[in-house]
Amino acid sequence: MIFRNHLSAFFVNLILVYTLCVQFVYGQSKQDRVVIKQIDNYTSANYNKYAPGCDVLIAKNGQIFFEKGYGSADIELNVPMKTDMVFRIGSITKQFTAVAILQLVEKGKMSLSDSVQKFIKNYHFKGYTITIENLLTHTSGIKGYEEIDA
Repeated sequence: MIFRNHLSAFFVNLILVYTLCVQFVYGQSKQDRVVIKQIDNYTSANYNKYAPGCDVLIAKNGQIFFEKGYGSADIELNVPMKTDMVFRIGSITKQFTAVAILQLVEKGKMSLSDSVQKFIKNYHFKGYTITIENLLTHTSGIKGYEEIDA
């Protein structure tokens, strides 16, 4: 429990530092290289190499100018994280998707009460209306991919 709380606090601080630093990154100027070095130094100094790993990537206009793995990809086998490793991102995309949808709602391009069938014409709904709000609040009744028989 102490490890989890310490790790959670570390991630909150790490995200805050990245958010503040990335706003100053505008290409590969001298200032950018300084910021990247600061990010790398901070992360290296504060990230336990035996902790569950993460990959940090900073890009602008589709051009990657910093990418590095920290921590461990496999704690049991002591495999260090590398940038070319593939790993499950879990539920982290949910909040980004929700924000994008709410921005579309704000612009009047869709409504939370819109039916999924408005956007996916051939979706089998078995007589029930499933709304965008149902999707965002996980009340649609659609099974998760791990629950579906292969």
